[in-house]
Amino acid sequence: MQKKRPYRFCLWITLIAAVIAGCVILSTLGAIYWFGSEVMPEILATPTEINTCEGLLDFMVENYESTGSTREISPTSPQVLVVYPVNGDQIGEPDFKTVSQELQSLQQETNSHHLIWAYFTQIIPTEQRELLSEYRIITDGLQGEIAAQVEIGPQYTSEGDSDIWVLESEQWVLLVDLADYSDNKLFTSKLLHEFGHLLTLNAHQVYYAVEDPANCSRFFANPGCSMPGSYLLLFFERYWGDLYGEWQTITSQDDASMVKSSLDTFYEAHQAEFLTRYAVTAPTEDIAEAWSLFVLSPKPDGDTIAEQKILFFYNFPEFVQLRAEITRRICEYFHLSSSLER
Repeated sequence: MQKKRPYRFCLWITLIAAVIAGCVILSTLGAIYWFGSEVMPEILATPTEINTCEGLLDFMVENYESTGSTREISPTSPQVLVVYPVNGDQIGEPDFKTVSQELQSLQQETNSHHLIWAYFTQIIPTEQRELLSEYRIITDGLQGEIAAQVEIGPQYTSEGDSDIWVLESEQWVLLVDLADYSDNKLFTSKLLHEFGHLLTLNAHQVYYAVEDPANCSRFFANPGCSMPGSYLLLFFERYWGDLYGEWQTITSQDDASMVKSSLDTFYEAHQAEFLTRYAVTAPTEDIAEAWSLFVLSPKPDGDTIAEQKILFFYNFPEFVQLRAEITRRICEYFHLSSSLER
């Protein structure tokens, strides 16, 4: 009988180990279900059906206009929930704003706040983020007008009594609507879009001292006058010359619902010229959408004007190099090989 004890002992050990493993798995799944993707992000980083860098980027393009969020947050006017000061790659202590009870859950979801910021700093090189001074968590409700946004605050000084204004400082703010966030894969396009604004609307591309469009002989970015040779002006002159008058007529209407309806009709009439429906909102949004899809998409043939907008960025070696670095960083974050040519 004594010879059977080792066998029974091993059997009990195996049974106990199986129970412990089951509890760990159930606890992990439960935490993910209740608290979302901010819990154990490494487990969720790479879904089993995506096992190549190209497959990941294709997934991001296929789901470009989706955030995947199912948070039950009622529509509201944009509200700031938390403000974080930015210092390079780091964010400082949160400044929690007074919000309604419904929004407190988003406000307290600091793991998600940090996860989004960590991802943004991972995919965008440090030297490209030097203008950012603040990071805000906001919301206007699920699928409101804002998913992410950047705001600029340039400061100018005048030279004596002249009308010439010189840029003194420039600070940008990154805003993220947490109600529209589900995970970093689906939010990548939104972050790239906002980074596109940093590239094309910074104070070296747009002269913000000009506040009146009557004083701007080039494209008025509202606010600011596009500078000669700027990316935005080149893009506008190439792709908006025949459309801008019609677009101005639409957007000058006082009724917001009429503007939206008319822009939908405008998009349907010129669909081959725009990459997304949101791109018709303004030339500044059009170039940001084109930038984001330039980063994520394979190089197109250029059969349509919409595809030519992606090819626009291939004319600038600095953008081609930056695209390669960002796609490498995206794939490395999700633990996928970054040896990609597309």
